[in-house]
Amino acid sequence: MPKLKIKLKQHTPIIHFQHDQKGATLRASELKPKLDKYLININPSLHTTSKNSLDYKISVRSSSNIVFDIEETYYRNGQKKRRNFPLFFGNMGAENEENPKKFIMSEGIELFFASFNTSILEMIKQNICDFFMNTNFGTRQSKGFGSFYIDENDELYVKKRLKYWFVEEIRNQQINTIEEYKQLFYVIKLLYKSLRSGLNEVRGRQGTVFYFKSLMFLYSKHMGIQWDKKSIKEEYFSNDLTKQQNNYQRSDILNYSSEEKKLMKDILGLSSNESWHSYRSNITKQNEDIDRIKSPVFIKPIKYTNGYEINITNNELENIYGKTFHIMNNNHGDLKLSFPDNFDLNDFLDFAFVRVNLDNHVDSSFRTTQQFKILKNVYTQIRNNIGV
Repeated sequence: MPKLKIKLKQHTPIIHFQHDQKGATLRASELKPKLDKYLININPSLHTTSKNSLDYKISVRSSSNIVFDIEETYYRNGQKKRRNFPLFFGNMGAENEENPKKFIMSEGIELFFASFNTSILEMIKQNICDFFMNTNFGTRQSKGFGSFYIDENDELYVKKRLKYWFVEEIRNQQINTIEEYKQLFYVIKLLYKSLRSGLNEVRGRQGTVFYFKSLMFLYSKHMGIQWDKKSIKEEYFSNDLTKQQNNYQRSDILNYSSEEKKLMKDILGLSSNESWHSYRSNITKQNEDIDRIKSPVFIKPIKYTNGYEINITNNELENIYGKTFHIMNNNHGDLKLSFPDNFDLNDFLDFAFVRVNLDNHVDSSFRTTQQFKILKNVYTQIRNNIGV
């Protein structure tokens, strides 16, 4: 049977529930369906089985694995606590205390393909770089976890980039440690939240130490659409909203109003259950057909000697247009908000990365913070790298 071997390199940890098993790494059972779908999209005439599976076999081998604990454990007032890793909260809850997920980094990864259909193997060879550049694996894959790419020493290796990209250098003493991954995913977390929900970091008696309005809010305002968080406050916390508007009269995120009231933030990933701590409230969003919406913003980190080239693009939006959600406060209330009937994700990303001036967007009192310096560097690089 004709065969194909490809060397693979892992660039970011994969979050694995079978971390204690020998050979735990990228799973063929996840890889093959994704590759099948990718190849079928390129060539819909490909012959498949009844399960849309293409006629080839695949196996994955690795020479060694390194397992990392994801959260740090510490004690406060005699109680065991966990410090969450940026962008990952999957070990929260009693059901995961005994068998938490962990990070796995594998070395010496090889893919073995076998098929009597040599045209399939040839198609894999021609498209394997594009496939891995646009695909991550495991939990939280759209946020950059589980990034693999063709090894630079493999004959099929071709350097690829997505539309938006920037470089994040890692301090030398942190190379190949959990601290390296914390630094990387902290930057990705800041970037993702700046696009979707915004950032409001409060630190005890210091109060707000960093505030960055959501760029999705700014785009919504640009499109004449009221921010969904304000619409929820109008319905359930009108007195609090009035006080906030009086205290912050120049705040457009509190004061901008429109008859067009839509769900906008959740276009970048549905948050169906939100804890509004300052209101002692739990906000839920329900639609009988939709349980979750995967973020269409896709992040692909590729590691080089002392840092990462972090690539960003948009995947196709799921069929969410016009869908209506019942939004409740502590399981009560009749508010309904819908997604817009259409949405141009490409235009939003161009708006965020190219057209927004961050110095005008962020109050001067926060421009000396480390968070702003990181975001300013990221956005400046992305803008300068477009077309490079």
